[in-house]
Amino acid sequence: MSNLFPSRSESVCKGGEAADPLYVLGLPYTNAAAKFWSALLSEAQSAFPRLQSIELSCPCGVRLTRNMLFPNIVTDADFDAAELGDSEKAMADALSALELMGAPSSVAVEVSFGDNEQFSCILPEECVDAETLPYLVVWPLEWGGVPFSEWNSDSVSGKFEGKDRKRDIFYRLIFELCRMPLSEGLYQLSFLLHPSP
Repeated sequence: MSNLFPSRSESVCKGGEAADPLYVLGLPYTNAAAKFWSALLSEAQSAFPRLQSIELSCPCGVRLTRNMLFPNIVTDADFDAAELGDSEKAMADALSALELMGAPSSVAVEVSFGDNEQFSCILPEECVDAETLPYLVVWPLEWGGVPFSEWNSDSVSGKFEGKDRKRDIFYRLIFELCRMPLSEGLYQLSFLLHPSP
C-alpha cells in the first residue's frame, strides 16, 4: 500500500511500505489491519516532518464487536446463509441495497506535523472506506488491551507498541477513539493516533 496521501508529491511520499509481519506483544500479525496501520505510519512519517498526530474520521453506523477481529468468520456465515436460500434473490437484494444506500462514505485524514502545520485529504477508496475502517480500528483496541466493554464508549484511549523486525522499525502509538452521534444509529467515528518516542 503506497501513496495514501495522493495530493502530496511522489517525491515526498517515499514511505508506505507495510510491515510483514508486524509484531505486537511478541506475536506476528500479517492481517490487513497490521499492514494498514504500519503502512499509514510509515508513509506519514516519511511525508510529514516531525509528525505529531494522524486523525481518521468517517460516518459509521455499526457497533464495534470482537467478531470484527475475524471478518472471515462473519463472511463465511453470510455465505453459508446465502447458500441456503436463493442466490439470485440474495444478489438482487444486495444490488438493491447498494442502489438505495449508495457507495460507502470516504475516510478523511488530518495530519498535524512540524510547527503546528496541518494537512488533510480523503484517503483513496481502494485503501479504506467507512465500511472497512471499523474492521481496522478494532485491532489497535485489541492490541492496546482496551476492554471489549469499552469499545463503543463515546471516548476511549489506549496505547500499543509494534515492531517491524525486517526493517528494524519500532512503533509506539497512543490512540483515542471518539464516537459523536449524528442521527439515530449513525455516528462520526474518529480515530486519533499520536506516535510517541
